[in-house]
Amino acid sequence: VLVNKLVDGTFPDWRRVVPPAPPNAVAADTGELISALERVAIIAGTQVSKEDRRLTAAVRCAIADGEIALVNAGLDGRKAEAACPASLLRGEGGEIGFNAGYLLAALRSLAGADTVEVAWTDAASPALVTIHGDQTARHTRVVMPMRM
Repeated sequence: VLVNKLVDGTFPDWRRVVPPAPPNAVAADTGELISALERVAIIAGTQVSKEDRRLTAAVRCAIADGEIALVNAGLDGRKAEAACPASLLRGEGGEIGFNAGYLLAALRSLAGADTVEVAWTDAASPALVTIHGDQTARHTRVVMPMRM
């Protein structure tokens, strides 16, 4: 069985979605960041869509020099926290929220890399996830933030 849906319209200009030079950036070990994110998403009672088994929980990332602190508050009142060592490359750090499933998908697609870089402008702007030191378009993922 093949199911298909035609999306009629003009595809948006991708250059408008990708931020040109985000002022904030942090680097972290890819495997450690994926592991911490998975722990927080699952332990906190992440909501899972029954149709496609996607993670849909919002995860708050508090980024500072030395670590990325991940927090997920489940709908049932439980809270999960994890931290991943990180190096602040530029900017002052801050907080930004992501859909755990979307951020995990971006990170897993770069799982062959030792270190990933997450760059952002502010908590409401798209974040770039790339292989640290390789800014080619082939290795760039854009993840939209969530309001927390």
